[in-house]
Amino acid sequence: MITAASCRNAAHVTAGLAEFRVADLETFDPSGLQFDAILALRVALFHREPKRAHLLVTHWLKPGGRILAVYDEPR
Repeated sequence: MITAASCRNAAHVTAGLAEFRVADLETFDPSGLQFDAILALRVALFHREPKRAHLLVTHWLKPGGRILAVYDEPR
């Protein structure tokens, strides 16, 4: 999924406007980076414990940044 997203958005990745990562939400350390947006696809913690998940990632956002969390069961 990361490879496909990176390929589809290659111009944005090359320009430094987009970055795609696979990480464990509870152990990820962005090393002081802040993000305009966080897209969380199939991150079970957002489904099971949404308040906790949001608390974990909110400080990674730039002012006005947004979180989009989408969870569905794999087929």
